[in-house]
Amino acid sequence: MLGLGVVVGGCGGGAGDPATTSAFRTVAVERGRLQVSVEATGTLQPATRVEIGSRVSGQLLRVLADYNDVVKAGQLLAEIDPAPFKARQNEARASVAQARAELLRAEADLVVKEQTVARARDLNGRQLNSTAELQGAEGAFHIATAQIAVAQAGLERTQAALASASNDVEATRITSPIDGLVLARAVEAGQTVAASLQAPRLFVIAKALDALEVVAKVDESDLAIVKKGAVGSVSVDAFPGKIFQAKVSQIRIDPLNENGVVTFPVVLTVDNSEALLLPGMTATVTIQGEPIDDALIVPTAALRFVPSTLTKKAIGGQVWVIDGDTATADGGTSTTSTPATTTTASGTRAPRSGTDAGAINGGDSPTSSGTPRAIDVTVLARAGARVQVSGEGLSAGTRVIVEETGKKKTGHKPPRVF
Repeated sequence: MLGLGVVVGGCGGGAGDPATTSAFRTVAVERGRLQVSVEATGTLQPATRVEIGSRVSGQLLRVLADYNDVVKAGQLLAEIDPAPFKARQNEARASVAQARAELLRAEADLVVKEQTVARARDLNGRQLNSTAELQGAEGAFHIATAQIAVAQAGLERTQAALASASNDVEATRITSPIDGLVLARAVEAGQTVAASLQAPRLFVIAKALDALEVVAKVDESDLAIVKKGAVGSVSVDAFPGKIFQAKVSQIRIDPLNENGVVTFPVVLTVDNSEALLLPGMTATVTIQGEPIDDALIVPTAALRFVPSTLTKKAIGGQVWVIDGDTATADGGTSTTSTPATTTTASGTRAPRSGTDAGAINGGDSPTSSGTPRAIDVTVLARAGARVQVSGEGLSAGTRVIVEETGKKKTGHKPPRVF
């Protein structure tokens, strides 16, 4: 008689070995306060930064300011040779004097012509001269009047040329427009400055560095979290572990599109009262949003988890739970969950006991076995390792899978083959 061998059921393992099933680490969903924040990077820069140039060309006679010098408004920083500009100024003064003399001569000629017209009218009234002579005298008077206007315009033109020449002489003195600190000096004494369409940069001066600014590029998806006046913090590589207080002072409506990623410049004012921060440092910025109360919170690991038995690619927006969950944290079995407590994004939480303590904040998570089941969720906000979600069938205390730990023995032998 021939027998037909049939596998009644079971999975893997040799004869006599107990069957195995997948084991998972789970954590409890919590409900509480979520402090959302946005992280970005930027470069520290002075709140007020002035580049000082020259609008006149010439050779530098003196350079009186150097790097890191503290200067006052109006203080002389450098001087360009004023000799050629003073020569043009003197020439303009002479032109003004000549124009004034021309005006005086025109005024005197007008007086003469006015007297001639009066005399011609008197003679014509007594019929002692002709009408043509009277008309000639009146025409000469009108011409003298026009010459007054011409001389006046010439005087104004030469006065404008003198003012321009005087301004050029004054421009040879390079002074500081503000109180501040010299960040950069680009010239040396004896160097020739050539000012053409664009003024050459001679110095860069920053206002007091007790407050700096950082322009951070914030992703468009996070812009709703950022508000003007929001509190932020700044850290730099030069002082690891030290946090500098900041505040959002401006959100610029000037989007940047880099490789399809749209960001908006957000300006933060950073407290530098300790004078530790320097312009040009790369800063990591954290901007605090308004806290969300009564949020349903899961760890980000729960959103990343996909069972190893899943043959299709994960569609995202899911968390996984175990049907008939039996969780063991210390070798025992637990079918109940300790109620979740209020949490924040910073990891601060009220102390509690039970196997769920620290589930989201990195504590021990119970190990469960069973069949994973997906629950569709919508991500509402993110705060570090915590995510606010909503989903039908998900509530505080529900255990979600964060990791597949391997296989777990069930204690039953697999069926034999007959």
